[in-house]
Amino acid sequence: MIKNRRNISSQRILIILILIFAFYLLITNINLSLSNYSERNNVLMPSKIHIVLIGDRPIFINKFRNDLENLGVASITIIRSESELRFISSRDIDKYCILLIDSYWLEKNIKSEQLKTLVLLSLKNGSLVASYGNKTSLLFMLLKSIYPNIYAEGRNPAYYNPPLVGYRIITKYDSNYGRYYGDQIFISNSNEDDNLSEILISWMING
Repeated sequence: MIKNRRNISSQRILIILILIFAFYLLITNINLSLSNYSERNNVLMPSKIHIVLIGDRPIFINKFRNDLENLGVASITIIRSESELRFISSRDIDKYCILLIDSYWLEKNIKSEQLKTLVLLSLKNGSLVASYGNKTSLLFMLLKSIYPNIYAEGRNPAYYNPPLVGYRIITKYDSNYGRYYGDQIFISNSNEDDNLSEILISWMING
């Protein structure tokens, strides 16, 4: 009788171990499938995105740094002064980069040639260039000084200074005409600061 009970207990333990192992294999396969799907379909995840924050106001830096870290971005570089712009590596300025400029900082440095060079490089490499604050129309004024035909005179897309704006040049492909370029203008009227980082990432991922 005791021997039978031991056999039953052993069988139960074996069944439990088999179920645990099967569950582990199932979870592993699901994770691998999601990873492979992401790679095959070029799905952009927050963990691939690196951020360059440009501004010297603590409220700007702390807010976006904390929120973006919580969203799981790959890295965050903080630039507080014009002289620090030269420390940004051109290797980090690519289609996975968001250049976010505090509009108050932009107001003081809008004529900076270093800034124009960085923004031009960012746009050529497919980065998203964005601005936050009460003077976001300045971003499109800066862009017009680089690309004069970006919008018609007096038709600044952010003329009313929405809280968050962005701009990106994208590469498209057509079976008849081959590669060509388009652009995307992003405007957010959200007054909820807690959502702005999510909106920024959404622009980057979903376009």
